[in-house]
Amino acid sequence: MASDRSTREPLRLAVIADMLEEQWPSMDLVAESLMRELASDPALAVCPVMVRPGLLPRIGRWRQPGTIAPTLARVVNRFWLYRRALPPLRSADVFHVVDHSYGHLALVLPQARTVVTCHDIDAFDQHAASNGAAAGLPQFLVRRLAAGLARAARVVCPSQTTASALVDRQLVAADRVAVVYNGVDLPETTAAAAESMTAPWLGPVGTFTDLLHVSSTIPRKRIDVLLNVFAGVLAQWPSSRLVRVGGRLAPAQRALAQRLGVLGRVVELPSLDRQVLAAVYRRATLLLSTSEREGFGLPVAEALAAGTPVVATDIPVFREVGGLAASYARLGDTAAWVQAVTALLREASDQPDVWRRRQLTAQARGAEFTWHKYAREMTDIYRSVATSASAGRATARS
Repeated sequence: MASDRSTREPLRLAVIADMLEEQWPSMDLVAESLMRELASDPALAVCPVMVRPGLLPRIGRWRQPGTIAPTLARVVNRFWLYRRALPPLRSADVFHVVDHSYGHLALVLPQARTVVTCHDIDAFDQHAASNGAAAGLPQFLVRRLAAGLARAARVVCPSQTTASALVDRQLVAADRVAVVYNGVDLPETTAAAAESMTAPWLGPVGTFTDLLHVSSTIPRKRIDVLLNVFAGVLAQWPSSRLVRVGGRLAPAQRALAQRLGVLGRVVELPSLDRQVLAAVYRRATLLLSTSEREGFGLPVAEALAAGTPVVATDIPVFREVGGLAASYARLGDTAAWVQAVTALLREASDQPDVWRRRQLTAQARGAEFTWHKYAREMTDIYRSVATSASAGRATARS
């Protein structure tokens, strides 16, 4: 297969990425990992160019405190100014919009040559439920995102769960949807290096039993469930500590932690660079993922790849990603969560051989998600789209 690819005509690809000012690390990770893997494997025969304009200065100034809200700056840049940075329509064979939040760009790109990745359907579901603003966007802009998905030649989803939801809601026809799982990219670190990197944040290893949560604090992450579960675990496992990566708790979440008596055992870390994040994953005893819905669940895959066992909400997408390597509990069943977590903590403490096998099972599952595999499968989609577009042009000329 590799030799076949190496003889192909190089395919010119425009990777259309989020503006860095959006501050979506997961979306930046997808675009940058894709660029790296495509450029590093000559056998794929893809020449990628990243399109990533910066926030325009006159809009950027609006982001200062006391002026127009940051959401307006992002919306103006994303929906009206970004397209000025798009390459000429004939400069690429295929265009890949890597974030559905920019799906409206498919409306101004060549229809037959545009691929959009839809990571989740939150904006569309919230829009349908509220018949109003969704994900901070007014109704007419959400309609533009949906129209972009509907117009793209292919829509790629990071899970079958998300793909099925798109089709079920009639946002995209089934024959234009593909599933390509995200990859995992955790730099290798020794135990000593991991302790050295994390000590400024977490102190010396062995003082606490760290339960890790990696995500933002938006409602669907269900921080309320996380805090209630942690309170139950802490009552039974006094050495436990909750380490949260992804920014500070919202005021209401902080108030809940205070009422539950656990705020002093919650460590709040910002988004971390990949090296430090890898070390935090490897240092933690368990990852807890309490989301009520996800498009993929990258922290679950990353924790498994690091050999850190996972307890996650029992929803289809987490079952799809974690398989038999993770443990699951129903969202509203705090007692079941506490039982699952404390059982694993006892196993780690009292049955080191069993625990080590569990860690190896986790690593094996996590190893199934690689960015090189992602790039290879995306390349097959790009080739298919380019071939169909060429055939369409040939038919039109005849």
